[in-house]
Amino acid sequence: MSLKFLHTTSIIKALLILFLIAGVSSCRVVKDLEDGEQLLVKNEIELNVGNDLHKDDLQNIVKQKPNTKLFFFFRFNAWLYGRYDEAKLADKREKKKGRIERKNSRRITKGKDPITESDQTWRDRLIQNIGEKPTVYDSLKTSLSSKQLEIYLKKNGYFSAHVSHELKNRTRKKAISVFRIDAGEYHKNGKITWDISDTNLVKLKSEFEKIIPLKFGKRFKVGELDEKREALSNYLRNQGYFEFSKEYISFEADTLRAPYLADFTISIASKQVESNLSPDSLVDVPHKKFSIGRIDFHLDYDPLRKDYVPSGRILDGKFSYEYMDTLDFNPEILTRNILIKDGELFQSDKVSNTYKKLRNLGVFNYINIRFEQEGRKGELYVLRCHIYLNSGKNQSTNFELTGTHRDGIW
Repeated sequence: MSLKFLHTTSIIKALLILFLIAGVSSCRVVKDLEDGEQLLVKNEIELNVGNDLHKDDLQNIVKQKPNTKLFFFFRFNAWLYGRYDEAKLADKREKKKGRIERKNSRRITKGKDPITESDQTWRDRLIQNIGEKPTVYDSLKTSLSSKQLEIYLKKNGYFSAHVSHELKNRTRKKAISVFRIDAGEYHKNGKITWDISDTNLVKLKSEFEKIIPLKFGKRFKVGELDEKREALSNYLRNQGYFEFSKEYISFEADTLRAPYLADFTISIASKQVESNLSPDSLVDVPHKKFSIGRIDFHLDYDPLRKDYVPSGRILDGKFSYEYMDTLDFNPEILTRNILIKDGELFQSDKVSNTYKKLRNLGVFNYINIRFEQEGRKGELYVLRCHIYLNSGKNQSTNFELTGTHRDGIW
């Protein structure tokens, strides 16, 4: 008998054993299901049109996932989950706990310290790390998945997309979930209209159009719009608009004027404050523009202490330095490493880069930059800058870009 024949026979036997184990385990998984329950064995995506859509991306949106397969057909993880019942596992834990207690009793008798050991057994760890609860088909999760798929499609320009669902019964206890997607044609950018009520921001419209170049006929994608909101907000925060955020910017799409075209209205809302005449009402006011005033360094600052009282203070032009006991840093080193300058417009990028430069000095474990509104100078509001620093080794590094003013905390 040749070695080749023996090798082939061994492979066939191994495969037969593997198929037998897989069959037994599969029967065991469905056997544990309650009446009326079905094991979800597969999710299928049937896509009509939408050639640029990827089924893998759509599969990731589906909430319910079939159990993991070993060797493409053996649901070992689900089988393992149901292999031991909770009563047996609890009994094993109690026995192990008893062994630990007896062991510690002997150690104490010998004058040794007791050991700390978990009462979890290797079976517990195996089930927790590998075991999977059988995925029982859930119609509510399927309905949610269909809605999430439609939302995803609309965000990618498929406004007329429709998702339907069908449950195919492979056997009485096993089911295949089929999502049929009729994507239709994707929409393109149509006419762009700006709605800006703040007269100061209207003057910057040409700059806004450079930041948000929504070209006519280009593929519509919601994700890109959110990126543009962020970019426009960052631009304004680098032009002195300290309190501005992307929440003031909104997009409204109109898909009714022409087939597969989305007309856009880009709105930048004014700031709203309480009315002096009626406290329950809000009125629109222009966004404030801020410049930098005095810059205060607070050295030896401990964020864990509420009673920070500096013992010394040095004034140097537009800068001040507060410290405890002695000033351990050359003021010129500090001022050389900050990009925030008095008299300049507030710029969020310069604040972020100042933090980086101070951190790169390698001596501060705590850095906190705060701004406080302290008045008005001409058409600009003035921000006082507070830079809190601590070089103590026990402090953790932290950075907050916050500010206080008469309207609250930014």
